[in-house]
Amino acid sequence: MIDPNDQILNLNSATSDLALFMSSCEVLSDGTVVETRKRVAEIGEISIHIYSNEHPPPHFHIRCNGKDASFAIKDCSKINGSLGKKEKVIKYWFDRIGKRVLIKEWDKLRPGDCVVGKYMEF
Repeated sequence: MIDPNDQILNLNSATSDLALFMSSCEVLSDGTVVETRKRVAEIGEISIHIYSNEHPPPHFHIRCNGKDASFAIKDCSKINGSLGKKEKVIKYWFDRIGKRVLIKEWDKLRPGDCVVGKYMEF
């Protein structure tokens, strides 16, 4: 026999997972679910994201220990926010593999009506 408490825990876990997924998605009028935020990478407590419908210049978002910042894909220059010493980690990742990963993900997420299209060197 299945313990009802286990069923409740499983349901709560599934609900939490679905809420997390839906927080990075948009549901269109026809019921289609579109990913609006893509987690590109995680480096320890650092989480790197790209959003699908963004403003220029092409950039990525960082979340780390309750702090947020954004950086340009072109050269990893900071657009806003502050991460303190963690910015060195971001720049190291960016120089090694990050720029290629970010451009690939940026281009995959561009909707047709986005003001910023595919990534191009400026």
